[in-house]
Amino acid sequence: MKKLTVILGIVLTILNNLNAQVISQSEVDVMTKKPRGVRFTKYIDNNNNEYKIGDTLTIGNGSNNNHFSYLKATYLLEEQFVSPSVVGTKIIIKKIKVYGSKRRGFKVHITTKLQGVFTYVFFIKDCIESGEIIGKGYTSDKALLELKKAKDKLDLELITREEFNKIKDKLSKYIK
Repeated sequence: MKKLTVILGIVLTILNNLNAQVISQSEVDVMTKKPRGVRFTKYIDNNNNEYKIGDTLTIGNGSNNNHFSYLKATYLLEEQFVSPSVVGTKIIIKKIKVYGSKRRGFKVHITTKLQGVFTYVFFIKDCIESGEIIGKGYTSDKALLELKKAKDKLDLELITREEFNKIKDKLSKYIK
């Protein structure tokens, strides 16, 4: 009986993972209908940064006078305002889904694991662009600041032109 239970568990896990997929922002941008019954396990943004189930993200600052416009918290399935006191909190990705419609457009939605009494939910692109979630890459402002620091180092002859060009190539894709 134990062997049968173990085998059944393995088969169910394999079948469940066959339905798991990767979604990229470029696919979302041209989507015309919502994918049904698809479990996404990884999201790839326009800068090729990957976000997987189980990854840890950090809550940044609110984008509207330190109030959060895009990040939401749920408590017992009811949406709550997010307090500015959560800045710096580590959150773990639990679910990746796509929401929207053809008319309004589609967005990648993240649900986190329970953090204290709250589960955080958000559209990842909006939160990263606004700085409400600190992503794996650079924000436009952060990349520009790093590039300016590298330029200062080049002007002071602390780095070579080749080193500066490598830094510039790395950061240019983040600057809008």
